[in-house]
Amino acid sequence: CTRLHEILNRNEGQYNKLLKAFDILIKYKHPFYIYIQKKISLDLNRTFAKEKDFQNQKNIDILKNILYAFTVRNVSLNYCQGLNTIVGHLLKMMNFKEEETFYLFLLLIEKILPYDYYLFSIGVEADLNIIKLLLDKYEPDLMEHLKKINCDLILFGVFTQFITSLFTFKINENITNILFNCFFGFYYLEDDLNNLFFYFYKIIIGIFRAFKEDLYRIKDMKEFYNSFNIEKEQNKEYIENIIYYSLFENENIFDLNEIKNIRQYEINKILEKKKTKFN
Repeated sequence: CTRLHEILNRNEGQYNKLLKAFDILIKYKHPFYIYIQKKISLDLNRTFAKEKDFQNQKNIDILKNILYAFTVRNVSLNYCQGLNTIVGHLLKMMNFKEEETFYLFLLLIEKILPYDYYLFSIGVEADLNIIKLLLDKYEPDLMEHLKKINCDLILFGVFTQFITSLFTFKINENITNILFNCFFGFYYLEDDLNNLFFYFYKIIIGIFRAFKEDLYRIKDMKEFYNSFNIEKEQNKEYIENIIYYSLFENENIFDLNEIKNIRQYEINKILEKKKTKFN
């Protein structure tokens, strides 16, 4: 779907140049990249720390290299927590092929996600607001139930983890694989790449609806994590639910142009609030 071999051929030698650039910046003690290096090092050993593949120093070094190269190429995006688990998951999918994983990661960040996504977390904040609007509109009774037992804020805390890590943190690996295959499948199938990201909302609604019956049954915050636990191995019906709502649901679930306008409005609103801080 991604035509990865073509991307590798077009960019031959570029990955190593990015790594060399990072080494030079560190050698000459560039303060920003010293800061980035420390920031990344904090996350390396806690990326899938319980898994055998990530107890191997060679694989940790591959993860580190990809993150270093990314920060040189995308200096304005900086490094954000959550990127480490995205790269880690892609490495597992690609059997730890370093350069291939790097370009697959770039495709996801640069082509599929909107540019604002990790820029001061503006995109993440906007999308949490939109998810709340969508759930209030399409699942009002369930949202009302969650508000009554004070679980609506916890729900959005969980969604924050989902979307900053693109479903690679505290979610069963088989489910993440399906979701990533959907992302890259959309990239292949969608004529208008500007529409790609909006399938993301369908995935979130699909996950939410997959747990709908369980969430209706909970009575307090203590029961929430037991009911809304995506780390556990889930049954076939659950996984099919996510695929259905992310890939095959017809467009009536929401109007694409309406969502685009709402997202732009949310972005503008957040930027207005941050103006003083940016200045």
